[in-house]
Amino acid sequence: MRRNTTIYLISFFLISLFIYSIREQGNAHDWLIKYGKRTTAKVSIKGSNIKYTYFVNGKPYTRVTSKPAVSLETGEQYEVLYDSSNADESIMLFDKPAILDKKDFAVTWTTMVEEVSINEAIRFTYQVEGKEYERYQSLPSEVKFIESKDYKVLYQSKNPKVAYIVW
Repeated sequence: MRRNTTIYLISFFLISLFIYSIREQGNAHDWLIKYGKRTTAKVSIKGSNIKYTYFVNGKPYTRVTSKPAVSLETGEQYEVLYDSSNADESIMLFDKPAILDKKDFAVTWTTMVEEVSINEAIRFTYQVEGKEYERYQSLPSEVKFIESKDYKVLYQSKNPKVAYIVW
C-alpha cells in the first residue's frame, strides 16, 4: 500500500513538472515575440534538425531547433528574436527570411501555390531557366493567402533552390 502511494506521488510530480515545462516554453516564446531583440541568423542543416547561428555584440550563439528542414538550404538567413538579458534564449522566425543583399537575387513568378496545413506553410513551384523548383515557406500571420493568385518569387541567382515569395 505504501509503495503504491509513493509511485502515485512520484508520477503526479513528474506529470506536473512536464506540464509546467511545456507552459514555460510557451511563455518564453510569447515573451520573445513581444519584447525580443532582432538580429539575423545563418542556417545549417543537421539531419532533421536545423542549427542556426547569430551574433550579439560580436559573440556567436548557436541553437538547434527541430523545425522540419524540408526545403531549407545551408547558408540561408532568417530573422531571430533573442532575449537581450540572456542572448542564449532565442527563436527563429521562419516566416521572416533575411534578404540582406537583393543584388544576389533575381525575380520569377510562381507556377503553383498551395497552403499546407502543417506549420502554417505554403508550398510553391517556380521555374528558373526552364528547370522547375519546389519550395516550402512559412506563412506570416499578417498575410492573407489567396490560392489562385500568382506571386512574385525572389530566388538566389547562384543557388535557385533558395527562393521566397514576396508578400
